[in-house]
Amino acid sequence: MRAKLLRLFTHNVFIGFAGIFGGAMLFRFLSFYFLSRMYEPPLARQKPNAAGLTHMIKNLGSSNVGRFTVFVALIYFAIMLAGPFFSVYMLRDLKLSYLTFTLINSSATVATLIFLPFWGRRADRAGNLKIIRITGCLLPIVPLLWLVSTNPLYLICANAFSGFAWSGFDLACVNFLYDASDPETRTKRIAIYNSIANVAFSLGALAGGYMAQHLPETLGYQLRTLFTVSGVTKRRNYCSSTPLYF
Repeated sequence: MRAKLLRLFTHNVFIGFAGIFGGAMLFRFLSFYFLSRMYEPPLARQKPNAAGLTHMIKNLGSSNVGRFTVFVALIYFAIMLAGPFFSVYMLRDLKLSYLTFTLINSSATVATLIFLPFWGRRADRAGNLKIIRITGCLLPIVPLLWLVSTNPLYLICANAFSGFAWSGFDLACVNFLYDASDPETRTKRIAIYNSIANVAFSLGALAGGYMAQHLPETLGYQLRTLFTVSGVTKRRNYCSSTPLYF
């Protein structure tokens, strides 16, 4: 539907994107309405000696969950060096149609939905840390796959592989965070985890945007160099951080 709307307003892209963003905003409001109708049980009172939010932030590196948060933040930083620019690469450099662009992006979503049960069953049997180890080794491959070919069918397969790897990593990370956190401090630790992860996302995107303008070309495209940097950085962060808690 998104691709069809953009093709319909090819001569006035602003209207096409305005319609997409307006529809997204409408469904966000609908989501908020249904969320407000949900019942939430009263929050259990924390123990008097439970660690405070400031204390947990200051001692982030001294706890298993804190070190895990740093590990995930480093991975997310490496992701976002290239993450926002796959769309630019497809539309600007490869000049793909909106339909092809949508199909490539959708392949990751479809793969995620298909493989979430697959990873869930294996996490139940082998544990979340083992899934993080496996998928953590796969993630650096994802941006490097975009260096191999510009064929749309190949890019669909490459993006599907991304959905396969990320579905397992994200699922195992969330499960590990819940399992490793004490009930009394779980809400605070999740808040810290999400905050640091989002900061890493932002910093990675800003760094990638700066680097994209100053890197040399690889196989004819500057962004391919950025994809290489992202893959190598992701691998380096994984290798240097996993000993902290594995």
